[in-house]
Amino acid sequence: MAHDSAREPDDHPEASTDSILDDEDKRLLNRRQYLKIGAAAAATVAVGSATAAAATERHGITFDRVVNAVDDLGMDPNGNRPIDDAFYGAMQNGTLIEFPEGTYVFDGDNAQNGLRRFGVRGLGDSKGDVQFRTSNGQEAFFLTVRGGRDILLENVTFDQTMSRNGGDIGNAFQLEDGLQVHDVEFIGMNSRGDDRPSLLPKITDPDGEALITGFVQTGPSVFIGHGANDGAGGVYSGHMGTITFRDCHIENAAGDGGLYTGKHEGSTNFENCFFKNNDMAAIRMGAGSSIRDSTVVVDFDDAHPKNVGNPGGTIGIYFASAQHGKTGGGVYNCDVIVKSMPGGSQGAISINSSDGDVTIKDTRIRCDVNMPAIRAWKPGSRFSNRGHKTPDEANITIENVSITGSGSPRRGAIWLDSRPGSVIRDSCIHMTGNTDGIVLDNSSGSKVVNTNVKVPGRATVFNGSRVSTNNITSKDSCPAPNAEWRKSGGRKQPSADGSTDNRAAEGGNETNATDADGAEVEGDVDATSAGEESTAKEASDAEDEREDEAEATDAAGKAAKKDRASVLAIRGTGDHASYEFSVSGSLEANDADGLINEEDNLTKSTATGAVTGGSDSYRFTGGVTGFTLDGDADVYLDGEAVTPEDVLPSNTIEVIGSDDEAVASYSFTVDGAIAPAPDGTVDSEDNISGGSAEGAVSGGVDRYRFSGSVTSLDVDGEASVRVNGSEVTPDQFGGDPLPNLVVVEGKGEESTYRFETSGTVEKYGEIGSVNADDRVEGGVVSGTVGGGADAYRFSGDLTTFEVDGTANIRFDDRGERAN
Repeated sequence: MAHDSAREPDDHPEASTDSILDDEDKRLLNRRQYLKIGAAAAATVAVGSATAAAATERHGITFDRVVNAVDDLGMDPNGNRPIDDAFYGAMQNGTLIEFPEGTYVFDGDNAQNGLRRFGVRGLGDSKGDVQFRTSNGQEAFFLTVRGGRDILLENVTFDQTMSRNGGDIGNAFQLEDGLQVHDVEFIGMNSRGDDRPSLLPKITDPDGEALITGFVQTGPSVFIGHGANDGAGGVYSGHMGTITFRDCHIENAAGDGGLYTGKHEGSTNFENCFFKNNDMAAIRMGAGSSIRDSTVVVDFDDAHPKNVGNPGGTIGIYFASAQHGKTGGGVYNCDVIVKSMPGGSQGAISINSSDGDVTIKDTRIRCDVNMPAIRAWKPGSRFSNRGHKTPDEANITIENVSITGSGSPRRGAIWLDSRPGSVIRDSCIHMTGNTDGIVLDNSSGSKVVNTNVKVPGRATVFNGSRVSTNNITSKDSCPAPNAEWRKSGGRKQPSADGSTDNRAAEGGNETNATDADGAEVEGDVDATSAGEESTAKEASDAEDEREDEAEATDAAGKAAKKDRASVLAIRGTGDHASYEFSVSGSLEANDADGLINEEDNLTKSTATGAVTGGSDSYRFTGGVTGFTLDGDADVYLDGEAVTPEDVLPSNTIEVIGSDDEAVASYSFTVDGAIAPAPDGTVDSEDNISGGSAEGAVSGGVDRYRFSGSVTSLDVDGEASVRVNGSEVTPDQFGGDPLPNLVVVEGKGEESTYRFETSGTVEKYGEIGSVNADDRVEGGVVSGTVGGGADAYRFSGDLTTFEVDGTANIRFDDRGERAN
């Protein structure tokens, strides 16, 4: 288990740009030699100045002159003669050197101090048309710039060759501001003795910025252990500004993370990037930074076929700011897939003990290995002897996140340790492996709201924590991530605030309700074991996988759409209009698109109000079971214009009595909403509760409207039933009428609970106890539990679940028994 060995992810000889540049100084030519080269190069520029271009601007950098590497500086584009004398001698302020198509060799390791407004640009149609490699087959830095600003590297490729023991090319920048790297690729093997990370950017001005776009390195690599060689690059202490990586692709990188970018004072942000199968962490970052609209994949069954050795263990996204102990930032609208790995790990998304106040939002996670999908370590619990700082704000926010997969983490799909005040809301968990759902250790003051948890184990486990819960449900489907990456203009499109809402996980609705606080109890903390565009084995296999994933994503999206909240808006047209409507689920005001005032009355499932020229807007779950409108107003459902008739259930079910003297009773359930039909005889003796209805008829007809389909039907007595005009019998609707089971497990002290279902519910004494404090009224249940368990069978869905205390919740099929 790699992360329990002597070399942990933070046990790394941290690469410092300063130390690297100091090492380069030792390799520099002496002053006399350097001046000689500089004079020769200056003469070359002067001779060619008649053909050199005038001033130009690229990526916000103004250059005084543009020189051609071959025509003006005499460099060899055929790779037979090193370019060092001409190239490094021509590195002057205000100079852009443009390279025609060709292959150029260099010895390198020639640092520059204080260079400003200098650039290297390939003139080919693509970055592969201009290539650089070392002349002697050893590692070397191509560009090493310290203390300057406004440096450009664009449209070139560095060929590291396929040697396992050398050839790696690095570029190190310690600038005040203005680094621009665009469309740069590193091809060939990341070798065994690599001490030249491909990119080492650092911005020393807190207001300074760097932009790196189209940076590609896909391997293969020699994997020889944690920190023993370098990956694609890193950002280390001394970086004070902001670096943005955009449209970058890092895959099969060895070392300690595809990019090692967590330990510094500034921020490093990633936009629309792809990380896959990199050692130790697909991407390593720190709090205070963000990754958006990106894809992260760990699947070493689909790694580069020419990789050598095995990785020590891989995390998807790893937050670790170490001695800087930062907060803020997070993961926004990303797909994180962890399918296979040869070593141990800490989680699909792991937040180290040095980092706090991290947000994970609008993100889809697939976890097929035995580790948490999201794990946050106890602050200050690791590496304190190395000066790692404990964060001031430790809470974690998980919002609109979908977690799926077949893994069996020993703690849970989500495990937060000593993270008080954390929030999990509007999320969806469906794990098929033997695991619990949400585990909160010593995290009092946290909340779990509007979240679906479908796991074989317990839905929630609260150890030493007072946690508020509201609207916990258990359904089968959650949106799945997509392992395919598309660059800008593709699948993931950022919204105005940088996050993306169009593929948000839809496991829970957005109802706001009063939270319940729980009682505290101590618990034990157990130890736990700690991208998809790579070369496919076969093109047909890759295409099949993409199609399968697209189908799975589409199916999951459709399943989630059925249960998400809808928006109903009534917009006045100038004259006074009154309305009343009811829903089968929950209902709340939608302040983002309307103003509810004193004329309007809102209960849990019914709203009445009036509009003139304004708009009243509501958010609801389930279906609309009744709607009346008196006056002139426009009605919109999820943004589309409708009539009151349009929003009501369209299917009909009729129960027809055979004799005025004989009474027949009936009950039925649907997987949608039920409302009395306006031309039927449904009265006060008949009852509708969510997706269930029951009543009695003699010689008349009870008529209902419903959405969805009929799932069960029972008739006791002489009566016939028609669904949409066709006669049906009860035996056409087979299956258990109460197929679902929920168990509330006490932990020794009294807890109270309350939940509601959209169908029918009854106590299940075969598992739990039955006492006077437990009440079932229609689809609403309330009760208390101490050291035992209470169990209930029900149909339909749970629409809300609240716990006050320390009890755990388990959802099962009826045939399964709680442990």
